[in-house]
Amino acid sequence: TRDDGLEQEAVKLLANMLVAQSGATSASKPGEPESEALTAARRDAWVRVHTLGLGARSEALRQAAVGGLAGHYEADGKGPAAKALRGALTSKYRAQRFAAAEQLATKKDASAFDVLVEKLRSDQANEQSEAIRALQRLGDPRATTAFLDRIDHDQAGSARVDELLKAVGSFAQVADAARVAVHLDNPKRRAAAFAALMAISGHDQRIEDPEDEGALAGPKH
Repeated sequence: TRDDGLEQEAVKLLANMLVAQSGATSASKPGEPESEALTAARRDAWVRVHTLGLGARSEALRQAAVGGLAGHYEADGKGPAAKALRGALTSKYRAQRFAAAEQLATKKDASAFDVLVEKLRSDQANEQSEAIRALQRLGDPRATTAFLDRIDHDQAGSARVDELLKAVGSFAQVADAARVAVHLDNPKRRAAAFAALMAISGHDQRIEDPEDEGALAGPKH
């Protein structure tokens, strides 16, 4: 595949051609804002181009297409950009699936969940950490089960246990306490498990006692 920038220029050319075909016209006078019709035509053109780009041979173009569709993702999640971005979750290209899932997680689109769990199973530390953060952004309560399963079913010994337990705690779901407590018996996991239990219980934040004069007075200089 090409990597000299010509593919990107071809994409821009195609988008401009689609805008021209739409019949939308630019401002009648220099300096005037672009008409709403032209703005809409540009957006529609780029959504079409990025959707086509998902199937490009070039990985750079495929990834750019994912980013472009995310930029045009409709607020209600029901338009063509959102649909195409969700479609990328079934791509045969692993990197494209993961990129689409991370973008959708940022949009709080629950369709990203299964692919993020797929990425969570990776033995690569960076991919696993990225999946943890993306699942936290997504905010789907099912994530804590996925985090704990990743710890419990870790044949390769690659699970980022402390990070996973911390992520479980960040959801503060009481139902997870029993599974987290099991890890208190493991000296290597005890600190992370205890911290997660504190977060779940809501006692991980220091609350000043209003009757403690020393605390209210603050540090002495």
